[in-house]
Amino acid sequence: MKYEKIELHNNASELNRIHFKNGVTLKCSGLTNIKDIRNKLFKQIKKGKFATIEFLHNSEDNKWLDKTYSGYYNDYKQLLQFINNMKKKHNLSDNINISLKYKG
Repeated sequence: MKYEKIELHNNASELNRIHFKNGVTLKCSGLTNIKDIRNKLFKQIKKGKFATIEFLHNSEDNKWLDKTYSGYYNDYKQLLQFINNMKKKHNLSDNINISLKYKG
């Protein structure tokens, strides 16, 4: 998108806005140059293998111990090693949900 102007407020940077040529206006609090605005508002999606792992407990008393981890991984060996380490840490046997995605 091409921008038309950046509206800057010296005494109240939370009111800063960027106006685009297509009529869209976005808030850009605290940002004063186009490079910072682009980095904050239009972040690039990281490409790669992405995993979400949920460690779940069966009993209602321990539901507060449920954990969810997510992040990028390089290979399945690294992912399986992480899962095995977390099984030992959380003292779990088979209550694990794993979702794998490729982003990008």
